[in-house]
Amino acid sequence: MRRLPTSRLDPTSDLFRLSTAVQQNRFRSSPAEEPLVDERCTPHAIKRQRRSRLSPQYPLYPLFFIYPLPTRRIPPLHQSSEMESSGSSFVLSKPGSSPPPISELPALASYFPPPKKQTTWDKIRLAIREPVAEFAGVAVFIFFGTGVDCQVVLSTNPGVASSPKGDFLSVNFGWAIGLAMGAWICGGISGGHLNPAATLAMAVWRGFPWRKVPGYIFAQVLGALVGSAIVYGNYVEAIDIFEQGYRTRATAGLFATYALDYMSSVSCFFVEFLGTFILIFIVLAATDKKNNAPPGSLLPVTLFLALLGLGTALGMQTSYAFNPARDFGPRLMLTFAGYGRRLYTYRSQYWLWCPIIAPILGAQAAAGFYDLFLKECDSDSADLAAPAHPLQSPVTGASQV
Repeated sequence: MRRLPTSRLDPTSDLFRLSTAVQQNRFRSSPAEEPLVDERCTPHAIKRQRRSRLSPQYPLYPLFFIYPLPTRRIPPLHQSSEMESSGSSFVLSKPGSSPPPISELPALASYFPPPKKQTTWDKIRLAIREPVAEFAGVAVFIFFGTGVDCQVVLSTNPGVASSPKGDFLSVNFGWAIGLAMGAWICGGISGGHLNPAATLAMAVWRGFPWRKVPGYIFAQVLGALVGSAIVYGNYVEAIDIFEQGYRTRATAGLFATYALDYMSSVSCFFVEFLGTFILIFIVLAATDKKNNAPPGSLLPVTLFLALLGLGTALGMQTSYAFNPARDFGPRLMLTFAGYGRRLYTYRSQYWLWCPIIAPILGAQAAAGFYDLFLKECDSDSADLAAPAHPLQSPVTGASQV
């Protein structure tokens, strides 16, 4: 048998004394002498005993599914005679004593860190995070849209640019890119509404909390005001050259929406209603997981294509607001810029009926139509294991009707 390497052991250790006693017992001169130590207590024997305890207690026959396979049992904590943790003074020495709290176990303390104390700013930040995301998203949306309006229109004046910089297709691309960028900014934080009409539709048909609606709408209007104000400050010299210092509807139309002269009020209302209906209808279809919806990260691309198509199809007659904040925020900015009361007296409060009320009604009609006729309800499918997202579960829609 292999001799134990006692030269590598500490002379003061128990293992050294045990190994020495074993060797003396193995090479004793007389077989009748009393063995100094039991052979079963050697380190190698102890290891063999441990391996044997871990081996299966039943033979693994080919028909293994008939016999239950043994499992290793871990004794409970109170059966341990002594439990020590390195780096800690905790010792469980008495059988039957209760286990310590998790926070007192050094091995588990790193997995359960103490909760971080919330500061006042943390509470404020949590309360305003979603409205601020809507504010930033709408500000970027309006910045791109009104910016491309100003560049395309103002560049037609020879005093501003030597040649025109874009056309109506450029305008449509600018607004579509702005909507996609805004949705990417706030989509994962606030849901990417970017539109008071969409927020109200989600509150009525998708269970969006009503207590959040005022904050969302205020943030959206304020974001539109700030985004248009940035563009106005950037192009203010070009605006002065374009209209010789007067503030007229020609430059007000770069920020707010105005209809063509031959359009009746009913026609203007219908265009805004129809455009918003189609836009919200596409959004609902693109976010319905049971209707072959794309991944959430591709929703801005869907919005880009939707607004680009609507702009090229319906944009000429009313400048296509399809969003109350898109018109009302820049209109407030024009009020502060000195455009006067004419912003609100045009066509007997056109600003209220067409860019605000028509989109709100169009969004409600789109959500109601989708839930009543297209959205999968409980009776259509037996797969109810996965709960629907709060923004996709009907509240007053088809399931309630």
